Amino acid sequence: MILENIYARAACASLITLSVYLFGGVDKLLAALIAMMGIDFVTGIFKAAVIKDIRSQKVFVGGVRKTGMLLIVAAANLVDKILELGGTLRNISISYFIANEGISVLENWALMGLPIPKKLSVMLGQMKGKDN
Repeated sequence: MILENIYARAACASLITLSVYLFGGVDKLLAALIAMMGIDFVTGIFKAAVIKDIRSQKVFVGGVRKTGMLLIVAAANLVDKILELGGTLRNISISYFIANEGISVLENWALMGLPIPKKLSVMLGQMKGKDN
């Protein structure tokens, strides 16, 4: 029992160490991205329930998309380390994905027929390349 606990702790510590190395640590920016990913996931599930379009395929694709985002952040962080850019690429990629997740949350909200502030609606339309 003690050895199993030691192995579990070692595995957990190794996973955390690898994650910190790959993502450059957990700072406010990465925490915000992870939170936005969770919010987007939840609002996506709510939207699917409201419009009666719940499909496991869409949930799977969303999970793959979010995993891809994290892999890009890890790659940007590793390139930052190689080129000694001080986290510039990592922070730009995280900021981009936070904005992308925010747009997705607003889209989910709007597709549920819930009100969104006019200014946000206009900005969302512009970001999507439409005339509101």
